Amino acid sequence: MKLSSILLFSATVVSIASCSIKEDRSGCPCVLTIDASDIRADEISIICSNTKRLLKTALIPIETGPILEINVPRGRVNVATYTGNEFSKEQNDTLVIPYGKEADCIYANACQINTEAETAYTRIALNKQFARISLEFANLPEDWSVLNTKLTVSGKTNGLSLNDLSPSEGEFNCDIAPDNKGIFSFKVPRQKGNDLYCRIKNEGQTSVPIALGEILESVGFDWTKENLDDISLKLEFP
Repeated sequence: MKLSSILLFSATVVSIASCSIKEDRSGCPCVLTIDASDIRADEISIICSNTKRLLKTALIPIETGPILEINVPRGRVNVATYTGNEFSKEQNDTLVIPYGKEADCIYANACQINTEAETAYTRIALNKQFARISLEFANLPEDWSVLNTKLTVSGKTNGLSLNDLSPSEGEFNCDIAPDNKGIFSFKVPRQKGNDLYCRIKNEGQTSVPIALGEILESVGFDWTKENLDDISLKLEFP
């Protein structure tokens, strides 16, 4: 899908006066060009900030180009871009997953741009910030039907910082039903440790906690990759 854009400026836009060509231009703003030509998405959120938020806007595919030009102060400006948000909410420069929801399919980028000159340019590329984990359990108790079970997944990371995409600390918890093959698939955000756990529930019975984070660490799963992988595991019932 070819991405084009409409710019929807929020009330957070900071007005910065422009300069005429005859004036001393050392105090003039920098014209920052943000190029989203490489991104294919229905909507992209873009946030520019320095010591305070300067702008939040959305790019939406219509018949104009995916180029955003804005006046920003001289110095350095942080540019955060993301797409795939469904349930997550922005809270103080952090994208937070609500308690009870699995992670959204977030693709994001964060960079700092030098805006000391009259013009600056950045071409953004988005990276995968979630991992899809698929679990299949062997040796369930004989009186358990896998299709009547649920998997509760919990952890201590519930989102990401829009400043540098680092994991944000907070309670993560969601209940997952199996598919018709008895496989539990769910999405989790980028982790900063190995504190992911899960429990299997069946008609009032609950398994002991399964140290999912430690299992992922033992098989070499890398939470620091620029684009996170997906993984499928077959585990013994605890």
